Amino acid sequence: MATNASEFSSPIISVIEKKVSANIAGPHTVPTGFPTENLVMEDGKGVSPAFYKFYLPYSILEAMLSLAPAEIRSQITPEQVKAKITEAATQKDQPVTLVTSDKGMTIDLGIAHFSAPNPEVYFAPPPATTAQSKSSTPVTTVKKYLPGSKYLPSSLVKVPAGYKVSKFVVATSSRLVCATSGTRVLMKKAGTCSVSVTTTKGKLRKVLTARIKVS
Repeated sequence: MATNASEFSSPIISVIEKKVSANIAGPHTVPTGFPTENLVMEDGKGVSPAFYKFYLPYSILEAMLSLAPAEIRSQITPEQVKAKITEAATQKDQPVTLVTSDKGMTIDLGIAHFSAPNPEVYFAPPPATTAQSKSSTPVTTVKKYLPGSKYLPSSLVKVPAGYKVSKFVVATSSRLVCATSGTRVLMKKAGTCSVSVTTTKGKLRKVLTARIKVS
């Protein structure tokens, strides 16, 4: 991670939401007496130049998109990486720059000043792989799930033949609706429960996600 922000967080990763976010802040203008050559001027003051870059290992993108590192290197383009920033209390799209390496990629958010903080970066599978990896795409289930009942993770997603469930995680945004309870997911109340289920077959791994309507 690299930034000149005066306050910042490390990247916050959500595998289920396929999102990386951060909290950053800094002065909007440079101090009085600071050189203003090549700076954008606003009301007679120089706007503080800003930048925020972070490195994302392919292992995290593997879990998000169910793609192998070679597929990520060859198929993930800026079109699959969407960023949003908050400017004047309004979210807007922000172009990003990607620099790939053997084990990960560096993402430059391209922010120009610190009045556009708290970036959120979303990752989407390439169009060509979406149809091939339907099981990794979040789906809304049609089976009825009842508040107060517990369900095995394998009943919430379609586990591929030969794979076994090795891990499951309830999204932070769903924890009022559902929660882990031993080896099962407890439906606490009506709402939408988002769950990520990791399945393995030998050295192969697939991460399956589902949005479950609890009623």
